Amino acid sequence: MRFSCLGLLHLQLMYTYEVHVFRMYTVGMSTYLVLRILGLGRYMFLWWPMQVKIVTSAM
Repeated sequence: MRFSCLGLLHLQLMYTYEVHVFRMYTVGMSTYLVLRILGLGRYMFLWWPMQVKIVTSAM
């Protein structure tokens, strides 16, 4: 019984993590497209590593 609880918790964590990554990716891509349209696409490369750093420190 205890094992199944841990398994469920693990699945929940994996799912939450994947959703978080997917959401971040979606937000990043839409932001990139907006900046690209505005001609600010090159600044995205400065912004993206900061996002990755924030996410990795949050984990």
